[in-house]
Amino acid sequence: MTLSFITNDGRDAAVRAAVRALVTRERGANEDTISLPVFHPSGASATVIVTGGPKTFKVSDGGQAYREVEMIGAESLFSRNASKSAEAFGIAVVGKLIVGEANPTSLAGYIADVAAASVEVSRRIAERVGARNEAAIEEKLYKRLTNIFGESRVISGAEIAGASSHKWHISALVHQGGHDLVFEAVSAHHSSVYSSATMFHDLALLERKPKPVAVVESKAKMGAYLGILAQAANVIESDAPDELIRRLAA
Repeated sequence: MTLSFITNDGRDAAVRAAVRALVTRERGANEDTISLPVFHPSGASATVIVTGGPKTFKVSDGGQAYREVEMIGAESLFSRNASKSAEAFGIAVVGKLIVGEANPTSLAGYIADVAAASVEVSRRIAERVGARNEAAIEEKLYKRLTNIFGESRVISGAEIAGASSHKWHISALVHQGGHDLVFEAVSAHHSSVYSSATMFHDLALLERKPKPVAVVESKAKMGAYLGILAQAANVIESDAPDELIRRLAA
């Protein structure tokens, strides 16, 4: 019996188009810029710049990781964190650049490694800054809530189980007027936003669901993350008027 294999031209064309969209190349006179499907905290895809050849190539992130941390005012953390990541990937840091030196055989590997190291640096620093911001928001938030509702009605660093039975650690729990309010400090970082949104959605499925309140430093700084949070909770800024917080508890 003979088996005939039929090529799915439609699938082939779709896959080829998808691959071209995932990895793109911009060719210049003296360098090539390659975009890869890994992303920095800002949402920008990682890019690497390739120069030199034909025997030796320089591969760098073009300072992209540095610019990412500069946007959040954390450039002082770049050098030490970049050096750690570069060492782990077997590449180097030269000023504001993450750099590797490749030959034709190793070029693909270095392109991937430089992009991965660049993203790792920006994400690590963004997470550290985000954690600091959350801690600052939580400290300020607890003082405000105790002033508004009284110390006996506010639990700092509370734990609450969602409909999934998962136990969530929250910034503050307020007992007021026969119902509960969950306050959660959220930073402008994807891990903080998505974990908080997941928690709020889980709590919303409870029979006796608490009122969810996400507390951010600045709505303007949240960018598109604000919409994600707003789908799951009431979003207020850390310096919101006391009257607004009272209205949420009404």
